[in-house]
Amino acid sequence: MAGARLMWIGMRIRIMTVLVLLLAASLAEAAALAPALERRARSLFVEIRCPVCEHQSIADSETPLSADLRALVRARLAAGDSDEEIRALIRSRYGEFLLFRPSFRARNWLLWLMPFLAFALLLGLVWRKLARRPPK
Repeated sequence: MAGARLMWIGMRIRIMTVLVLLLAASLAEAAALAPALERRARSLFVEIRCPVCEHQSIADSETPLSADLRALVRARLAAGDSDEEIRALIRSRYGEFLLFRPSFRARNWLLWLMPFLAFALLLGLVWRKLARRPPK
């Protein structure tokens, strides 16, 4: 009976220790920057895609890689980098895919123009179909 009670107390202590460590880790991540830099960091977090989730920004994701990217952005802001320099760093390390708003460059111009080209093609097909129709 006493052994089971000691085991239960030990388990509760371990659970509380893990919870305290998790809380400390989450507070340490957010407490590093001044308010103005933290606002800039949060605006950049929304622009960067989580490489694991792919549909979430690093602001919304809880994956360890997103936490690392948030720490990288905060570190670069603390070092004095501009927002564009941080975007360029993310682009050079991880590629254009991680940015929710990719730049308009020669490498990806087709991606930017494809919706307009598809719409023009659809209009051309509809016009051609209507033009071939015999008059009533």
